[in-house]
Amino acid sequence: MKKFAICDDDAEVTEGLKEKVMEIYEGEAQIAAFQRAEDLIQWLREESGDVIAVFLDIELNNENGIDTAKKIEDFCAEIPIIFITGYIKYVQDIFRVRPVALLLKPVEEHRLRDALRRCEEVREKEKKNMVTLHIKGVLHQLDSRDIVYVESDKRILYIYERNQIYKVYMKLDELEAMELPGFLRCHKSYMVNMNYIKYLSAEGIILKSGKKVPVSRSKYQESKEAFMKYFKL
Repeated sequence: MKKFAICDDDAEVTEGLKEKVMEIYEGEAQIAAFQRAEDLIQWLREESGDVIAVFLDIELNNENGIDTAKKIEDFCAEIPIIFITGYIKYVQDIFRVRPVALLLKPVEEHRLRDALRRCEEVREKEKKNMVTLHIKGVLHQLDSRDIVYVESDKRILYIYERNQIYKVYMKLDELEAMELPGFLRCHKSYMVNMNYIKYLSAEGIILKSGKKVPVSRSKYQESKEAFMKYFKL
């Protein structure tokens, strides 16, 4: 069952949108409706991992939908947001955040279908960035885009994010086999997220933080080619 959320203070608009979404998904949709932004945010903190899209009115009584979208992005940036509004004047303002679409009221079905298709595509791409790991006996989902590099010490991996370190009992080969987007195996004991590389040479990799990561002689050429291909150099 695919989950959606609608936040609009106009009950008629909400019901009309719910009917269209249910029709598109042939009844296989679960839709939560809210009139207040704070209720939407509270619900998303519990349900965000399964939500395909959030429909968000730009004008919500005394609240601003764009500010609400910014709050959502701060704690769950992967949720696709579709703005709905009756006023074309807000078009420029929405780019303060990263919505998938802007739909004008009354919402036209063909535009709704197109927006939902794009949301599905965004969600599929997001899934590829997520990695599920056992950390201290608990399953955690990490966003691989937040991982800077990984260091292996025998059967222990130290996963370095910018502000946090995770200790995981597994082999680096196992993590490499997950084919995380943008990651480079530059050494038998290291994997690096190429988005955090400042420069790469035969002497090693310098990360944007200033940290130096070794590159083994046997992997230098392969690492260089992968880096150039990734950034289309």
